[in-house]
Amino acid sequence: MKQNTEQILRGRIIEYNSASKIGTLKTGEAVIAFKLNKKTLLSLGSIVILRGQKNGYIFEATSLNVLKEPEVNFEEWWNKNVKNWQKGVTDPHRVKLLKQKAVLTKVTRDFFDKEGFTEVFTPILNAVPSMEPFLDPIKTSQGWLITSPEYNIKKILASGIGDIFEITKSFRGQEENSPYHNTEFTILEWYRVFADYTKVMEDLERFVLALNHSLGKSTVLKFNGHHINLKSPWPKLKVNDAFKKWARIDLNKCQTVSQFKREVKKARLNIDTKKINDWNDLFYSVFLNYLEPNFPKNKPLIIYDYPLPQSALAKRKAKNSFWTERFEFYLGEVEIGNCFSELTDGDEQQKRFRGEQKIRKDLGKEVFPIDMDLIEALKVGLPPTSGIAIGLDRLFMLLLGLSDLQEYLDFPTSQI
Repeated sequence: MKQNTEQILRGRIIEYNSASKIGTLKTGEAVIAFKLNKKTLLSLGSIVILRGQKNGYIFEATSLNVLKEPEVNFEEWWNKNVKNWQKGVTDPHRVKLLKQKAVLTKVTRDFFDKEGFTEVFTPILNAVPSMEPFLDPIKTSQGWLITSPEYNIKKILASGIGDIFEITKSFRGQEENSPYHNTEFTILEWYRVFADYTKVMEDLERFVLALNHSLGKSTVLKFNGHHINLKSPWPKLKVNDAFKKWARIDLNKCQTVSQFKREVKKARLNIDTKKINDWNDLFYSVFLNYLEPNFPKNKPLIIYDYPLPQSALAKRKAKNSFWTERFEFYLGEVEIGNCFSELTDGDEQQKRFRGEQKIRKDLGKEVFPIDMDLIEALKVGLPPTSGIAIGLDRLFMLLLGLSDLQEYLDFPTSQI
């Protein structure tokens, strides 16, 4: 008769009854019931090694080695703490989540490695912050935390490195900590040289499907009670067509603030234009209230060709055009990423930055200096290039079927 081989389990005691000698061990992302062979005093929360054999659903331990007893009353600590990393001490699902994030990050790197991209690493701390009027960078004693690595990545592109990508942390001050926002977040950016935004659309569809497949799924993503079909090609809709369809507004007739206000009134939208004197504020008021709620829940959406005031870093579709080569993509009505055919004209970029400085001043915000290193990189010369920025936490969260960043993150800003 074949003798059973002794097994070894390592983990933390999260339940134990000294009378019955039965308890529960959390080991990694599993919870295992065990029984000791003799009565033993054992502190809840102890880290142990059990040796024995599995018998049905229970592990019968023939020996116990206590490696570490908690220095606090574990049950009391467990019951009063709610931080996400602390939940992981007893909840194997949080350990599983950590491992799933690691898999998705590896698949991301593998995808771009197979595509021939080079991974780069740019600084999080910069002397000059990004210029976007509606973002608030965070200042430190040594400089500014990045809201995006874009400026530095473009400087590297000027070296002639070719296709590149980066996974990094970014920060946005005054950001609400909500189901879809967090002050600190992980961002993925990739840039294809000698390509425009249509090529990045193709990359995007293949990339998201590769991530979904790595989780053992096909072309369907389950999120917020909906089944999202990721099968290519994804639906695409021009920004102006969306405005016409859902807000009855033609943005070609809205190239100034006064024109935009007039068209909003003509469309009888429930927007108080008297309180809005900025073109972009008008755009967002219509977009968020009349367009986004109509985006499909059961399929992705690429919405493309944004107006110039919304695209300070994007290439125009034609000389002097009001429209630019920019797209955003949505999954389950949630905005995930933003792409441009990049503006590579240094003089034009400097002119647009001055325009953004004026907007910041009009909004009563701090006016930042122009990053002249970026202007210099553009003037030295970038090839035709398209790049995209993706909120990686948000994308991974959706792929894993979660709906709240504050639960997905191990260290959300709200718990600092």
